[in-house]
Amino acid sequence: MNRRPTTARHRGAGRGGILWLMVGILAIALLVQRFRSDPVDLVAWQPTSVVTAGADAPVDDKPVLLYFTATWCGPCKDVKRAIYSRQDAADRLADMVTPVKVDVSDPTSPQPLAVQYQVHSIPTFILVEHDGTVLSRAAGSMGRDAFFDWLARGLARRSATSDNAL
Repeated sequence: MNRRPTTARHRGAGRGGILWLMVGILAIALLVQRFRSDPVDLVAWQPTSVVTAGADAPVDDKPVLLYFTATWCGPCKDVKRAIYSRQDAADRLADMVTPVKVDVSDPTSPQPLAVQYQVHSIPTFILVEHDGTVLSRAAGSMGRDAFFDWLARGLARRSATSDNAL
């Protein structure tokens, strides 16, 4: 019988390896789930003609929220999950702005808007007046609270500008 002595190092190696393997499998499963599931979008997005039609666009008192996104964008899916798939957030958004989604991965989407507003990363949010004047912009994924805080600051800037014009 030619047995090698068992040391503490050899005894624990098998269990530690299995633990790391299980952690790795769990991490991969969570990543796959995160990027596989596409949440439902509850926002009533308006056509881009709201901004591109200029004087011919139907005018209401609300500014336009331009949301630049792409189907393959992971952070965009996070935004969709945190904000656009929640009915309370979609309703709140509709009360505050006219939402317009520009999908830069869609060849039928008006790419000149991304050039006009110098969109270099997605997701990008730009709050504009109907004439195209930029009130506020932000890039990157945001949670619901951060998004509505950003939107409120942009709307406050709009109010301050209109108050100064009087």
